[in-house]
Amino acid sequence: MNSRIFCMSPAILDEDRFAAFRHRPFLLCFPARFLSTFGVQMISVAVGWQIYDLTRNLFDLGLVGLIQFPPALLLILFTGAATDRYGRRLIVLACEVVIGLCAVALLVLTWRGLASPLPIFAVLPVIAISRAFFAPAAQSLAPDLVPARDLPNAIAWNSTSWQTSTIVGPVAGGLLYGLGDTVAYLVSAGFFTLATPAIAAVPAQPRRSQTEAQSWTTLMSDTARARMLLVQQIQDAGSPRSGDGAFNAIAAKVAPLSRPELRQNKRIELFRRF
Repeated sequence: MNSRIFCMSPAILDEDRFAAFRHRPFLLCFPARFLSTFGVQMISVAVGWQIYDLTRNLFDLGLVGLIQFPPALLLILFTGAATDRYGRRLIVLACEVVIGLCAVALLVLTWRGLASPLPIFAVLPVIAISRAFFAPAAQSLAPDLVPARDLPNAIAWNSTSWQTSTIVGPVAGGLLYGLGDTVAYLVSAGFFTLATPAIAAVPAQPRRSQTEAQSWTTLMSDTARARMLLVQQIQDAGSPRSGDGAFNAIAAKVAPLSRPELRQNKRIELFRRF
């Protein structure tokens, strides 16, 4: 390990802990991503409770997850490539709008009264498809928001945000549904209403070059997959402190692939390292 990591003073670590928040694009995107993930988790729990209240049938409850699984499975090879080709910010923004409209649809359907779960089952695949595109786009957006020196710090904070929202979101969704069957959908729709303008305010970045041919190798070595591996490693070993030794060791391997213009030269090197 690099001995310089252990020679850093606590003052430097404290200063660098919030390095990513010194950049306005990240400052806009961070709460938007948190609210979006939080809202999706609340919707997932509220839908499960609502389906069970409507039918009292465990099979129908199982369909909630089963309906959302095929889009995630079928689109896994294409969402990352689409993210780099059409723009991360644009895809995140589109997914925010679609999921927000789905929350509004669930709110209206519930408010008008439901005699069958079929309308809910019709909305769930739309949410699943949007989530399939949202995940790689949101995870790979950090390099467009901060300079390379603050990228590890930004990814660590994004990981912390994701973990917090996926833990607290379902709890909040269950509690809000207990207050009323429309409350969770109303709050979720409000979260997406706040998150969408924040993402829209993030400056647009140049699109990826169209000259690189798409192939199986390109899909499997797509930057989104590399960064998803990094995020998983951060969840196990990292922290928001940019001076964390384990975090920097991981980030040093994957961060060179965070920008499309460096990927072509680094693709072979990535497979050698891992």
